[in-house]
Amino acid sequence: MAPMIGLLPDIPEPTFECGYSASDPYCTEKGGDCKPRASDERNSFESLYTLVHRIDVLLDPIALENFMQSFVGYGNLVSDVWFIGMEEGGGVTENEVRARLEAWGNRGQLQIEDVREFHIAGQQIQNTQQIAIPLEGALTNRLDQCFVPAAPLQFTWERIIRFVRANGELNFDPEEMRQYQIRHLARPDSNLAILELFPLPSPGSRQWNYGPVGRQKDPANAYPAVAWTGLVYLQSRSSYHRQVYEARRDLLRGLIELHAPQAVVFYGESFRKKWWDIARLVIPKSDYQLHGAGVTRYMILPHPNAHGVSTNLVFQRAGLTLRAAGIVL
Repeated sequence: MAPMIGLLPDIPEPTFECGYSASDPYCTEKGGDCKPRASDERNSFESLYTLVHRIDVLLDPIALENFMQSFVGYGNLVSDVWFIGMEEGGGVTENEVRARLEAWGNRGQLQIEDVREFHIAGQQIQNTQQIAIPLEGALTNRLDQCFVPAAPLQFTWERIIRFVRANGELNFDPEEMRQYQIRHLARPDSNLAILELFPLPSPGSRQWNYGPVGRQKDPANAYPAVAWTGLVYLQSRSSYHRQVYEARRDLLRGLIELHAPQAVVFYGESFRKKWWDIARLVIPKSDYQLHGAGVTRYMILPHPNAHGVSTNLVFQRAGLTLRAAGIVL
């Protein structure tokens, strides 16, 4: 794969935008740290002044590019069923993404990870991070929250768990599903994989936190509100998609050809043309059936967050459809 790196041009000398002078008692600029009045906190960390203070802690471009080129998701590639979504949730704060990248590097830059151990390793890194700004503390997503004893069922994963349990003709007891998520979901010895077309975590399809404040970045829902990376194509979601899509499509195609899972279940009908492209197959909208005559068959389901459809029922019925086709998890 061709290198993707493209760094932003040199940033000019900043204008002091946080609104304080060096003599202001709220300002400790000489100590290298800006502590604005609470009412002005957002304006302060949006400023170019803040960007220059943290330019040396932007996300590592080499780590980002290695991750985007290699990482595909969680579970077991030598399994019968793969789920492929658009992108993983998360990515609300830069420190969260930094913890993910560091955990991935520490664990050997694996193409596919153990979902539990990866997130616990990321949380251990988060525990060492300095969270000094109240807004960041409020937004920080604990990476291990889905694997603690009282873990909530993660919304997307719950639908996959319902699919698995329906496929195995099991009930939908909430505690049993919770224990499956904590102990068994997408582990190296499981019979499924949960993969992503686009590799970087993001809170939603209409939000893009890696670039500066703009149409796709609300400073109230991301920290910090300046760009997190100097990679030019990561300054907007659209340029990111254009840059990485073909390479990611080819990576997933190659893995499907190599490992030949019995079924690939895409979720997110708004991306169906990309799913067709990966599968080299046109799949009718909203039929939720298996398609294809080769070793691997394909299905498209709605995203678990889709409106106007009971995704619990859709995923459960899809699990039964695979069972009727002789594919049992």
